[in-house]
Amino acid sequence: MLPAVAKVLESTMISALKRNPAIPRIAAVLLAAGSSKRMRGRDKLLRKIGDVPLLRRSALTAINSWCWETVLVLDVGGTEKFRCVSDLPLRVVFAAKSKTGLSMSLRSGIAAISQPVDGALILLADMPEIEFFDINALVSSFSYGKIVAAGSDGEIGNPVVLPQVMFADLADLIGDNGAKQLIRAHSNKLVVVNLLGTRAKLDLDTPEEWSDWTIKNSCLQSSRRELPI
Repeated sequence: MLPAVAKVLESTMISALKRNPAIPRIAAVLLAAGSSKRMRGRDKLLRKIGDVPLLRRSALTAINSWCWETVLVLDVGGTEKFRCVSDLPLRVVFAAKSKTGLSMSLRSGIAAISQPVDGALILLADMPEIEFFDINALVSSFSYGKIVAAGSDGEIGNPVVLPQVMFADLADLIGDNGAKQLIRAHSNKLVVVNLLGTRAKLDLDTPEEWSDWTIKNSCLQSSRRELPI
């Protein structure tokens, strides 16, 4: 099959699955407004895995999942980050810097969702091992009023799906804990989906972490190419 034809067929299949009434209507909120302070001058989201910047890869992962739409939250000065995803089907919102940290980005992303949804999947853009099928596992495990969180080695990680009925609670969140505060407050409504390995906890915050991960995953990186939309 010709690559162009295969891409169209795959895109059509993904669109059909998203419109399947059996699949919850979940929007993806991709948080990418951080300043990469621990990278010592380098933006970690612009570093490449294979030949694809991490931010673009994370965006494509969300787009190719069962999420109905993807909202990308960038910092006001994130011009270079915006350029690397400007051709993708995203809703982009720029969050002003705030003492409320990650919580401000989270609220901005939720507010930018363009259609009625059952919930929102919160995805951190700096998690290099999260795949579209991980997101699909979380979406398919969602039910009304429940929080669905990825797990790894007995710990709760990311991504996390928040039900629409809890969106109003986001107004009270402060700091960089994000959805963790809601999870603690509603632990009786939590569903944990265990992902392979440590991917639900792995992010890369320093040049040393990037170097170690790159060495350990050299074969994986060489096989990574851009996913079709």
